[in-house]
Amino acid sequence: MGRERLERRLTAIPGVDVAGYSRSWADEEGNGIASSAAFMNTRAEAQLSSDEAGDNGKRSLLRRLLDFVFGYDFFISYSWSDGAAYATALASRLEADGFEVFLDRASYASGDNWKKVGAWTLRRTGQLILVGSPAAIRSGPVIREVEIFSKTGRRIVPIDFAGSLEWTESDSPLAPYLPAEILRIREPAVALHSGPSEETVATIRRTFGLVRQDKKRMRAFLIIALLLGVLAVAATLFAYYANFERNAASENERVALKNESISLTALSDVALKGGYPVDAVKLALAAWPRKGDDRRPQMRRVITALVFALSEYHERVRIDGHSDPVRSAAFSSDGKRIITASEDKTAQIWDAETGEHLRTLNHDRNVWSAAFDLDGARVITASEDKKARIWDAKTGKLLVELQGHGGTVYSAAFSPDGARVVTASEDKKARIWDAKTGEPLTTLEHGAKVWWAEFDRDGARVVAASEDKKARIWDAKTGKLLVELQGHGGIVYSAAFSSDGARVVTASEDGTARIWNAKTGKAVGQLKAKGDAVSDAAFSPDGAHVVTASFDDTARIWDVATQTVLVELRGHDQVVNSAAFSADGTHIVTASDDHTARIWDTGGVLAMFQGHKNYVNTVAFSPDGARIVTASRDVTARIWNTTTGALLTELNDHQGGAVAFEEGPHLGRQDRQGPHDG
Repeated sequence: MGRERLERRLTAIPGVDVAGYSRSWADEEGNGIASSAAFMNTRAEAQLSSDEAGDNGKRSLLRRLLDFVFGYDFFISYSWSDGAAYATALASRLEADGFEVFLDRASYASGDNWKKVGAWTLRRTGQLILVGSPAAIRSGPVIREVEIFSKTGRRIVPIDFAGSLEWTESDSPLAPYLPAEILRIREPAVALHSGPSEETVATIRRTFGLVRQDKKRMRAFLIIALLLGVLAVAATLFAYYANFERNAASENERVALKNESISLTALSDVALKGGYPVDAVKLALAAWPRKGDDRRPQMRRVITALVFALSEYHERVRIDGHSDPVRSAAFSSDGKRIITASEDKTAQIWDAETGEHLRTLNHDRNVWSAAFDLDGARVITASEDKKARIWDAKTGKLLVELQGHGGTVYSAAFSPDGARVVTASEDKKARIWDAKTGEPLTTLEHGAKVWWAEFDRDGARVVAASEDKKARIWDAKTGKLLVELQGHGGIVYSAAFSSDGARVVTASEDGTARIWNAKTGKAVGQLKAKGDAVSDAAFSPDGAHVVTASFDDTARIWDVATQTVLVELRGHDQVVNSAAFSADGTHIVTASDDHTARIWDTGGVLAMFQGHKNYVNTVAFSPDGARIVTASRDVTARIWNTTTGALLTELNDHQGGAVAFEEGPHLGRQDRQGPHDG
């Protein structure tokens, strides 16, 4: 408590360094002579020496920073109890000669940890001067300083006072660091109070064979100044050159971006003509300025290309929550939800507007198909585990299991009134079940796997598609075979009635979809685009169009009357397994092996007029709206039926200018210049 109280009092004395006195306490205690009188005497001497030193006791921040960077010429190690006066006088003499000297009572700042600061300083000092007073020989701090400095391998200059450093005991703590062969500077004992002799100071000067710190600093400052001057000149020249290069680079970049935009626009046009509207949109967008890309020019041809590409881009929602191929997708009757079936062992319900996931129906094996009942309250799924299941669409609760098939159940569908279910199976049978009890009602035998089965609008008939290359129409009540639909050259994957029940469309491995008279079984139409297998086909609600899903990663919308493709829905990366219209015919949902289901917009698609081989420049309606005339850069004008899209007349050698019906003015005319400037 006495030491702490004394330390607080010392703190109040101007110019007194408490950190230094902390070292003094350690010094005194190391020698076992920490008497109050001796300490107070040393304190008085230290305060006097500090006053005499003037600014030495108040080293500026700049000075301390320079010392930190360059270090010191000399570090004076001494005992505060009997060597402080000598050390202070020696430091003053050496500093007067321009040397940088570290003396703890002058160089420590308030709050410094003297052990850490001292050790760091020792490693950055040229020589250590040991004031070998009698008390220093046993001083803990002095021994520690000598020990640390000896590890640097640099010179230690010992000052002997009347034989104080002539060891009488071989176990002296300083003996390992000051062997007898190291020369001592001799001083009389009285010098500890009178100060160093001129001869001692001269000897220390001669022992210093290093470059003095003040000269080091001057050289460093000159080198730094020279380097800064060179850098300033170089920076000026560089800035001028960089500005020149920047201007040139900016112009080159502007030209390059313009050329790049032109190329991207051309590629967008190629993609669009090739039937890849998604790629066309992406390429056109890449040609338009984006955030952080302000130097890219805004070109009219880019806008035109983007407009054309978007007009062909029909995908509206992409559902990518499945981890394996999606086997089927179907709308609820109100068009607000869709249900998907996947090989990831789930059927999932989604919001058709946003694509938000609503519910998951888990199975033990792959799920091949899923569909809503007419009011959307229930869902039926068909699975590889040989079962079909009926679920509550809102809660996901399992209501009924339909068991009895001997193989994978490929499809399952409700009757229009929801009272029955029809299933198609690998076991060569289609079965009709009671939807409430799960009891089988009728079995429809086939000669091969049955891939698909569904009811007509009235629930009176069932159509089934089979691996034996046929589709069959059955009486749903009696199970009697009514009609066989023969003509396909491969597996028939699906079969569906038109909404009026008069026709059936089938999809086959032979690369065609075919339209049949449901009563006679006679083929009345064939839809063939490429050689790839057609996996699914379905009528639009009005029966005027058919959508097909194909192994070539594409879904297509067909005009039934002309049996021509109106639009190709491209975007899937793998086989498209199923395709179906919404109840109002405005959307189509597709399911694919690429793990996604997608919803497409049919608005503006179902009355497309295709046949021109170049851009259409002008369009005009007849006064009664029944016909449209188009003029194209392919040097033809064509007249179309607005209801069916059928080509009525082709006018050759037309130069692509304005067209109009003579009966009246142009109605709804549009001029399209194509993706070209000017």
